Amino acid sequence: MDEEFPTAPPEPTAEELKTQKADEAKAAFTQRQLEWESQQREWAAEQAAADEVYEEFDQYAGGGAYGSCPSPGLHGKSGFKDLQTKATTKAKGGDKEAKPYKATAGGKKPSSEEGKGSTKRVEKKDEAGLKRADSASSDGGQKVELQRPGTKAVQQAMEAALLERQGSAAKPRLSLVTVGHVDAGKSTLMGHLLFEIGEVSQKVMHKYEKLSREAGKASFSYAWVMDEQEEERSRGVTIDVGMKAFETPTKSVTLLDAPGHRDFIPNMISGAAQADVAVLVVDSAEGGFESGFDSGGQTKEHAQLLYSLGIKQVVVAVNKLDMVAWSEARFKEIQGKVQEFMIKQGFREKALRYVPVSGLSGENLLKRSEEQLTAWYKGPTLFEAIDTFKEPSREMESPLRLCVTDVYKSDSLGNSFAGKIEAGAISKGDRVRLAPTSQVVTVKGLEIEGVPVKWAFAGDNVDVGFTGAELNAIGLGFVACDPANPVTAAKRFEAQVVVLDIQRPLLKGSPLVFHSQSAETAASFSKLISLVDAKGEPSGKKPRCLTAGVTANVEIKIDKSFPIEDYASCKPLGRFMLREGGHTVALGVVTAVKGKHK
Repeated sequence: MDEEFPTAPPEPTAEELKTQKADEAKAAFTQRQLEWESQQREWAAEQAAADEVYEEFDQYAGGGAYGSCPSPGLHGKSGFKDLQTKATTKAKGGDKEAKPYKATAGGKKPSSEEGKGSTKRVEKKDEAGLKRADSASSDGGQKVELQRPGTKAVQQAMEAALLERQGSAAKPRLSLVTVGHVDAGKSTLMGHLLFEIGEVSQKVMHKYEKLSREAGKASFSYAWVMDEQEEERSRGVTIDVGMKAFETPTKSVTLLDAPGHRDFIPNMISGAAQADVAVLVVDSAEGGFESGFDSGGQTKEHAQLLYSLGIKQVVVAVNKLDMVAWSEARFKEIQGKVQEFMIKQGFREKALRYVPVSGLSGENLLKRSEEQLTAWYKGPTLFEAIDTFKEPSREMESPLRLCVTDVYKSDSLGNSFAGKIEAGAISKGDRVRLAPTSQVVTVKGLEIEGVPVKWAFAGDNVDVGFTGAELNAIGLGFVACDPANPVTAAKRFEAQVVVLDIQRPLLKGSPLVFHSQSAETAASFSKLISLVDAKGEPSGKKPRCLTAGVTANVEIKIDKSFPIEDYASCKPLGRFMLREGGHTVALGVVTAVKGKHK
């Protein structure tokens, strides 16, 4: 074990490509790839000599506060050098017989049943496009899984998995949330799109049409694709965050359909917190746009929340334009008002796209044929616009941060939680800590879109089966993290807030509701430190209250210990919203955590 794990062969250089024909360069690279895989197998075999060390390793790690040590896949490349040295000694024959290294082999396609829980789980997808290099490959098409955590082998397996995902035919993953004012037609729009691209069968659609007609809601048949709860269908409004999956030519998309009613803003925040990009749906019918945009509707608030949650790319779907005869003037009027507001919030003009659509008729979702529209609109369809979204950068090298958005019991995984990985990676067999508590659980299994996987990375929405804790011991807003690098938990922190268009000033001690990711808790300002000028610098003025439009440095006290980090360390965990009386009154980022504990 004195040799390092073999590195992957380099791609053909520019000079090689100049001096060789393309097919010769490809053949040379393939040969180097085969040699590298052979080295991998040889290196894995050498690990057998070190197996006895694992008993000492497990004893060493198990004596700590968090049980067995997590794999380096969670906390970077740092390891236990003293144990690795002993492993090297054993490999060289310095100790007695070594036990065989544990491995499993098999090449069958995994299968599972769809999880059932408190939120609407994603539809089961075929394994195509979800390939993971979770194991070193051996001859005969079998896969060998290195199961022991805490060694360099695990780090190399994680890197191999990530490299194969990036280099394979699997499409980049993207989480998309649809938002907008109630009755803008979000669920109908996305349900119809899923039907058009073949994600919903004609048989299922016929069933929804029949059931919705019997319920006296015939126009809601496409909405029922997303709204699956009985209460949602009877009331005709989205309550929970619906989840589906589909693919564009270049992306694999997880769709999150957020509610638009003001009573369910916390659910909207939870859904948007899991997303990378958004479709903002506006109603273009006469009076419809105005009620959602100008008269205290949710369009503006949703846009503000999107930006606060770090979503910078938005497609604005101008829906129901067929109700105004596909009027170009109406489209441009709405585009002008929305764009002015969005840019004022901080969105860049080039990151915004406007698409005229009709969710009910299906026009310009996947294709368009309406002459009144094609006469003036030459831009993309909604499907094409979604395909143009760029995948944001991912925090692959950071410690694990997985924000829990759902806790449930699954037929395939047992006790489970679901959420988006904001940073790092997680694999089957890992031990993870659930902040703000100190309890540690073992990862029993992982699923993405209903398909079992061994690795999941930053950006993935993943379902995690676990052992080591009761289901009711985990709450929404918990953060699964690396025990060696846990998330801080605190009740007090300093922050910079931007006060929105409020009717009355915010005072020290004013009762507020703090929202972060999928959790909320009571909060108040414990200190109003200073106002912030236009350059982002403290003005030196200590305010007596905070009025509409000001930016200020404050200290906030929350009702219970909460997993939180400063914005510079982890952006998703450093963002928050403050609400009062059913309205969002301020948006902020954490600048310093007070009285933190790990």
